[in-house]
Amino acid sequence: MNLKHLLALIFICLWSHTFLAHAQVPQLFNYQGRIVTDGTNFDGSGQFKFALVNAAGAVSFWSNDGTSVAGSQPTAQVTLTVTRGLYSVLLGDTSIASMTMAIPITVFTNPDVRLRVWFNDNVTGFQQLSPDQRIAAVGYAMMGANVPDEAITSAKIAPGAVGTTQLAEGAVTGGKISAGAVTSATLADSLALGNPTNAAGRLDIYRAASSNTPAISLIGSANQISTFGDDGTEQVRLGGPSWGEVLLFDSTPSNHLVVNLSANNNGGGRLLLYDTNGPANGLGSLNVDLRAEVAPGSRSAWASFNDNGAERIALAARNGATGRGGLIDVKNDGSFNTIKLTGDTGGGQGQIAMVRTNGSNTVEIRASELGDDGAELVLRNADGVATFEVDADLTGTGDAEVYLRNGSGITTVILDADAGGSGRVTTQILQITGGSDLSEQFNIRPVDRAVEPGMVVCVDSRNPGELVVSSQAYDRTAAGVVSGAGGVKPGMLMGQKGSAADGNHAVALTGRVYCLVDTCNGSIEAGDLITTSNTPGHGMKVTDHAKAHGAVIGKAMSPLTEGKGLVLVLVSLQ
Repeated sequence: MNLKHLLALIFICLWSHTFLAHAQVPQLFNYQGRIVTDGTNFDGSGQFKFALVNAAGAVSFWSNDGTSVAGSQPTAQVTLTVTRGLYSVLLGDTSIASMTMAIPITVFTNPDVRLRVWFNDNVTGFQQLSPDQRIAAVGYAMMGANVPDEAITSAKIAPGAVGTTQLAEGAVTGGKISAGAVTSATLADSLALGNPTNAAGRLDIYRAASSNTPAISLIGSANQISTFGDDGTEQVRLGGPSWGEVLLFDSTPSNHLVVNLSANNNGGGRLLLYDTNGPANGLGSLNVDLRAEVAPGSRSAWASFNDNGAERIALAARNGATGRGGLIDVKNDGSFNTIKLTGDTGGGQGQIAMVRTNGSNTVEIRASELGDDGAELVLRNADGVATFEVDADLTGTGDAEVYLRNGSGITTVILDADAGGSGRVTTQILQITGGSDLSEQFNIRPVDRAVEPGMVVCVDSRNPGELVVSSQAYDRTAAGVVSGAGGVKPGMLMGQKGSAADGNHAVALTGRVYCLVDTCNGSIEAGDLITTSNTPGHGMKVTDHAKAHGAVIGKAMSPLTEGKGLVLVLVSLQ
């Protein structure tokens, strides 16, 4: 075959499949040519080799087997059928034997790409056909799979052409925008969803491709950002139609609102906390209401705690009634203030008040009565009369007083902590129910055994102001009976600490007391006079009234027939 007369009529038809909604640009193109040897169309099986090179032929961009270097002939050959001089091949089709390399789309980033062909007619061997054929614009359509940076401008994209379907992860295939292609670096620093005139913007971000509900929603029409749980229920809402607001929801089927944080309500911030026992409309029962201001300009913090809608406790940083101090109100089931704690009722002093449902105070505890003195406690009856009053600092003197008043408000009992340096009880009637005798405290000298209740005692001539256990009959120094025997205690006990009128034993001077007696002078009957006996600490029946003059202890009120024992005696010294 005379290659000088080889006519190569080459038609290069390069096309990428038309861009459809879900297509992808193939990395191959169709090549058609004509082989004429010595003026005759070649007919039969021929061997070909192909390479894409630069204009000078010194750089290989691609070859059918990937072995061409610097425009050199590839190693492997591609066998094609030539009919009447015509043949066709898909360059880059790896399904063809010895066509092992697809055409990289990066080849067409070069401005001048040419096709170089080698042919073997099975007689003369492989010869390079000339000239190299330059690839025209059709081949560059393959660049649609890899658009260079900044090649597409906003003017080239139709309004609405790119939507959530085109940008969704995994939804773009076949030559369109691939998953992950749009990144933060690709987006502009300022984005607008919707437009200022008639369209509200919205952005929904889904947690997974299979999810039917978004994980995060940005809703322009509601001034709202919402996040959702795995079950699709709304968990957090950030909004601001009139003021900033954060809403938190629970995960119950009713999706109750449980936290509402508002930036502005009646002039200040507000926090509402709900439980999950509310109605099925998504609103729980209000339990806590915390406000920075109850009313605009009040500068009062307020918190209220509720149980199923009924207010229970209210706290104010400023007492609205007086404009002074703080206030805590504790309420009953009917939302009536039953306990009031006031930080400043006037003069800077605080007060605690307990209130009946009719509005009247029954208990008042004041830090100060006059503003500069001590505390005061007042208890009132059902009619509001102060029947009990404790003043810890009477009129600023530092002394305490207790007042008991009848239903008409008249004071009937006064307990004075300082009446000339001593305590004093003032009342019309003093009734004692804990004992039955009037006793004084004495030191007592024993005789043959320790002093015990019921013993008869006499004046101790050896120790002024003290007593001694009796030891002889008809002793005119008899002084009384040691109180406390038989379970009967002193009713009134007198003495003065640190003086001669003090001691370790209570001695009954008058009243009823059990006394140790001895029937040595005969059995004792009720009404008998009792005097001292020779038995230490024991009394006996009076039989010699002349001797008994001035030695009588009292009169027996119970009998004793024989021996020794206790007899109830009405002490009346003679």
